[in-house]
Amino acid sequence: DFGTMLLQKKSSGQRGPETHQILGRYPHPYKYLESKGVALCSCEKCGSTSLYMFVYEVLFGKAFPYTDPPWVNNVYSERWESKFSPITFEQLRQVNHTFALLRDPRDRLISSWKSKVSCDDQIWGTDVADRNLFVPQLLHLAHQPLKLCLSFLEFLRVLQLIHIQGNAAMLNGHFLPQHFYCFRDMPPAQWTKAASITEPGFSALIADALGDPSKPEFPKMHDSLKKNTFTPSDEE
Repeated sequence: DFGTMLLQKKSSGQRGPETHQILGRYPHPYKYLESKGVALCSCEKCGSTSLYMFVYEVLFGKAFPYTDPPWVNNVYSERWESKFSPITFEQLRQVNHTFALLRDPRDRLISSWKSKVSCDDQIWGTDVADRNLFVPQLLHLAHQPLKLCLSFLEFLRVLQLIHIQGNAAMLNGHFLPQHFYCFRDMPPAQWTKAASITEPGFSALIADALGDPSKPEFPKMHDSLKKNTFTPSDEE
């Protein structure tokens, strides 16, 4: 896999790929439902799976039926039947209803670490395949020695280095600061509504804009309901 390849290159004295070869800036993140006059945006680890599962069910009248790629977050796949199109910020300003998910940055960092970076995959259900790709990317971006997993404090130190070096905008989407994605052109206050996936009434507001006044709720998904809890003091 990619992470092992980088470690082999390092140990053999070969130079790893340049940052621009493995990481790129993100295209416009605004996803537009022209038939409804609604634009949506969600960073990764902010509840995007729940959001798009919810929107799919409102639009199609059934739950997203697939358990293989392309995943529900890929709203430009054939599974969405061309409902969405990407738009620019200039176009976003003309949209009647704009909704964005946001999340407490601390909670998002912990969630990202548990699912994509932690060495304790048996405890947190870490996606090892993603970890073997993302951790070497992080360390390459920070100009640090390569590993395949990080403790939480190591993760924070690597992110700090990346920020100090001015490369935060190049981070993988799971770690990318929210002001470089949904809110890079328009702050939360300028959206029709920008809120957490857990905010009461947010799902009903989106559903109503999509033509469903029944006040449905977002589905509960991913690691937000894991029994194991973690605080940074666990590693001090």
